[in-house]
Amino acid sequence: MSDRNFVHRDSEVVSDLVPMPPGRGGWGKALPVGAREPAEFSADCQPPKRYADVEYALRNVHLVISSSFARAEPRLRALHYMFGLSGMLAESIGTRRNVASGSGKRHTEGAQRLLTTARWDEAGARARLRDLVLEKAGPGGGLYVIEASFAKRGSSAVATERQCTVENGWIESCQSAILMFYGAVDGSLFLVDIDLYVPPSWVTSADRRRRAKMPPHIGYRSKSRIARDMVNRATTLGLHPSRVAVSLFCPEKSSLLGWLQSRRIQYLAALTAGEFRDIATVRSLMPAGMILTDRPAAARGSAAQYPMAAYFRAASRRPLADSDMNRLIADVRRLDLRWRLIRRQIRIDHYEVRSWHGWQRHMTLAMAVQIALQLAGH
Repeated sequence: MSDRNFVHRDSEVVSDLVPMPPGRGGWGKALPVGAREPAEFSADCQPPKRYADVEYALRNVHLVISSSFARAEPRLRALHYMFGLSGMLAESIGTRRNVASGSGKRHTEGAQRLLTTARWDEAGARARLRDLVLEKAGPGGGLYVIEASFAKRGSSAVATERQCTVENGWIESCQSAILMFYGAVDGSLFLVDIDLYVPPSWVTSADRRRRAKMPPHIGYRSKSRIARDMVNRATTLGLHPSRVAVSLFCPEKSSLLGWLQSRRIQYLAALTAGEFRDIATVRSLMPAGMILTDRPAAARGSAAQYPMAAYFRAASRRPLADSDMNRLIADVRRLDLRWRLIRRQIRIDHYEVRSWHGWQRHMTLAMAVQIALQLAGH
């Protein structure tokens, strides 16, 4: 199919979106035949202004990453995929696991091809998204590193294994991912990085690697190492954090905290009782001018995202009073709640891909949607 023909066909997909008011990039088109009018729309089928703002932001963010696509077909499909993730499609996708089936087509081959075999640079798209965040949010914010679990049926999807889910502590078949948000000074929160934790059984199995089409250079990295690489990428870009909040539970956390301390980066970390005992050696690695403050989790008066948290440890350049620790822990609590809302808002777990690249590409487009929604003030 030529690019010209695809552009013509893609123009027909516009009717699958919720109707936009005229102006600021809106189409102002009617709903498709048989589609139900959203309850919040007025009688003349004009949605609130926020829908036009979201559409405008999605198109602008898509424009930022458009140079990552070699051809018009995947570029336009990516825009439509972003509309699906944002909930801008007139047809509800709430009952479907795979957001690709909300593409307005009877078949999902195009959306699956976008995530698997289409030629585009997801790493370049992420770099452009981080540049956009740095431009819009500015320096002086903080980084928030968390772990998330995505339940999966079976074990054929990349990095799927029976492991502990951080949300409830159950052992079930799932994928584990590390996410990093950038919290701007004005309170905005942007998803700037996400990576997949690959269990050792996947790294050492040639058959599993072949079926998941994992690149040869992908080796085992602990969750702490993944988080360290994320923070290093952010600081290299110019997102120098005022503080890093760490909410993940894994072995080798002492190496992550020790690395943050060696870089003189202030942090607040949630720890289990076992982790608190294991990282006692980190105190001896404190550089001059950095101070450690420990606080039992029970003293903060509210539940953390992870029920396993027993302690909080803060590294700072000045002594922290009880009120300072309470404020930092309350900030992390608010970030936990915002992440739960974002998870539902951008439909980050609505995917059915088995390959390494498919997972990374879906998450890249989910990053783009979250950034767009935040820029739209949604």
